[in-house]
Amino acid sequence: MTPGGALGSLTIDENGNWVYNVDNADVQYLAQDETKVETFTVASVDGTTHDIVITITGVNDSAVISGDAIGAVTEDDTDPVLTDSGVLTLTDADTGEAKFDPTSVVTPAGALGALIIDADGNWVYNVDNADVQYLAQDETKVETFTVASVDGTTHDIVITITGINDSAVISGDAVGAVTEDDTDPVLTDSGVLTLTDADSGEAKFDPASVVTPAGALGALTIDADGIWVYNVDNADVQYLAQDETKIETFTV
Repeated sequence: MTPGGALGSLTIDENGNWVYNVDNADVQYLAQDETKVETFTVASVDGTTHDIVITITGVNDSAVISGDAIGAVTEDDTDPVLTDSGVLTLTDADTGEAKFDPTSVVTPAGALGALIIDADGNWVYNVDNADVQYLAQDETKVETFTVASVDGTTHDIVITITGINDSAVISGDAVGAVTEDDTDPVLTDSGVLTLTDADSGEAKFDPASVVTPAGALGALTIDADGIWVYNVDNADVQYLAQDETKIETFTV
């Protein structure tokens, strides 16, 4: 006698040799160590019965994860938090295991942001805009988070943070002066500009950037640290009358 709801079937010959068969495909729903017991009743020719008990034990079937596993945020897109989100999908033959474990998120060392995921695979990434200001124009930082289904199958979510240019703030001594015949043969002045820039590696001046105005009599140089020097030949300013001035504006 075959029990109701049995997945397999059992046969027995007159000598008592019995064989049980079940399709492997029919038991995929069983989770790790989950069991299904099937009790078959056999009888002798005089009607005496006996039970044969079959236990089917499940093993873990790895989940299959797919969907949106790529995210991106850009510095200064929003304030004060940059965010992206997506959805992962999951299939798992084991009953009750087609879901994610929200506590499974593994955050990479040095991550600036944080990622959360719910049981349905909806994930959200957030990072404080203030924490990514050091990124230069088009510089990127990639953060890879690992999430898992309830059966332990893992999947990576990769977030790329892209920087934009943060304008430098320049201050300091930007006014110079020389007086005809103060020195000979060259009149000179110097000063120091200071610079702050949130972008990593950009808090310095470009010595090649000096723009000299048309008709300038002198020349100005600046180094990466903001130290500038102006020189003009005394001979070139002899045409200036008493208290007459000539202004030269250089751009660095």
